[in-house]
Amino acid sequence: MPVPQTFFALYDPLNIASYTGSSSEEDDVSPRQKEQKSSTGFSDFCVRNIKEHAFGRREIEIAEQEMPGIMALRKRAVDDKPLKNAKIVGCTHINAQTAVLLETLVELGAQVRWSACNIYSTQNEVAAALAEAGFYMMISEATAECREEKDKEPLYSSLGESEFKGLH
Repeated sequence: MPVPQTFFALYDPLNIASYTGSSSEEDDVSPRQKEQKSSTGFSDFCVRNIKEHAFGRREIEIAEQEMPGIMALRKRAVDDKPLKNAKIVGCTHINAQTAVLLETLVELGAQVRWSACNIYSTQNEVAAALAEAGFYMMISEATAECREEKDKEPLYSSLGESEFKGLH
C-alpha cells in the first residue's frame, strides 16, 4: 500500500523545526518548577515543554487518519452532543491515539481532565499539543507532587464543580 503524500509532508527530515527534542537545558527543569502558558494564556497544565505542541499536533493528525471509526463517530454525533454535561477524569498512557479519543470526547460535549499514568510511555509532544488546545494535562515524573504543588491539595482529592470551570 503506498504511503500517503501527507506522511512525507509531516515527516520531512529537513523540516523538523517545530520539534525541539529533549536535550535542551529547559527540559532538565521539573515542570513543577516552571510557569508555562499556551499561546492563548492557558496555564492549567503540567507538561514537560509546551513549545513542543506543533510536533504533537502533527502526531495527532496522523493518528486521526489511522482511526476512521472514531473519526466517523465524531463527525456523526458532533451536532447531537451526546456527552453534554458529562465530566470525565482519566489517567492513562498519553499518546496520539489517546489524544484522538480525548478530543472526540470534548467534541461530543464532555468536560475532560487527564493525567499520565506512566511517564515512560507518555508522548510529551502530544501532551503539549493537548495542553496548547486547552486540555487540563498533568504530565511529570511526580504527577501527584505537581498537582499538590500547584493547588496545595492531593491529586486524589474528590473533584468538585470548581475543578471543571473554564475547561473543555
